[in-house]
Amino acid sequence: MGRQQGDTGRAPVLSPREFETLIKYLAGRRYAARDQAIATISFYLGLRAKEIAALKVGDIYSADGTIRDTLHLKRSYTKMNKMRDVYVSSQILRNRLASYRLHVRGGNDSPLFPTRTGKHFTANGIAHLFKHIFAWAGFEYGSSHSGRRTMITRLAEHGVDLKSIAVLAGHASISTTTIYIENNPFRLARFMAALDED
Repeated sequence: MGRQQGDTGRAPVLSPREFETLIKYLAGRRYAARDQAIATISFYLGLRAKEIAALKVGDIYSADGTIRDTLHLKRSYTKMNKMRDVYVSSQILRNRLASYRLHVRGGNDSPLFPTRTGKHFTANGIAHLFKHIFAWAGFEYGSSHSGRRTMITRLAEHGVDLKSIAVLAGHASISTTTIYIENNPFRLARFMAALDED
């Protein structure tokens, strides 16, 4: 595939079709269900590597195994040491998490995504895992930030205001959010075509 880096020199933004290709390739990995769930959380919630590594079973699943509607990120999970809520609204994400529930072991305080030894990943461990995941699927430049940048860019393309995107991403400043948004030439062309409209 050889996906190029994003036009800002950062982690590439994947199209929905490219994301589906990634998920299909991951089906061949030893920890396929875990890796597919990690990728889907990254692309649909835009979590940082540190936040994904910190997740516990009880953060996503209630005692009866149902998927929570809201993920409450604790201060210790986040980069800025600030609590943040993200919304598990995507049906694609919910379906993936429902499938992954069959592979989850341990109680509420157990790692949601355990290493092969059953422990929590470190932030660096998740970052390395993403490099392996993307390399496995043939995406040369993919990183743990690809999902985050993809989510932010897709929200912008759907017309979500920057302030709301910044809140969802956990950015202290809208200017940080704008750095994450990948320019899409097709979207820019549509904007220019809109000049013809009255």
